[in-house]
Amino acid sequence: MDFIRKTQENPELGAFRVHAALERKRGAEVSVRTVGRVMAVHRELYGISKPKRSPKEKAQMPFRAKRRHEIWTADVRYVPHAIPGVGNAYVIAVLENYGRCVLASAVSLT
Repeated sequence: MDFIRKTQENPELGAFRVHAALERKRGAEVSVRTVGRVMAVHRELYGISKPKRSPKEKAQMPFRAKRRHEIWTADVRYVPHAIPGVGNAYVIAVLENYGRCVLASAVSLT
């Protein structure tokens, strides 16, 4: 608990990162939720403030459309499955960037 309290003083670290540091430095096997609960107790006892996110500017979409059907995007994703005798399966989708809607999609083996 003392290691968590000392690590928690860095406002950029949340429960997940404190858990990783605890596992790496001390070899302790404690769940992330337990670390989060301990951090909440420390905030209440010692008046430690909750971590605030660093201010970030929102990134612009690289292919932003200004009107409908100006830019389309194709997305291909592997689908894990357990169908015997079938190789890889993929979902292929065509997306419209202005409204961010799916124009067409299909499942394919190639």
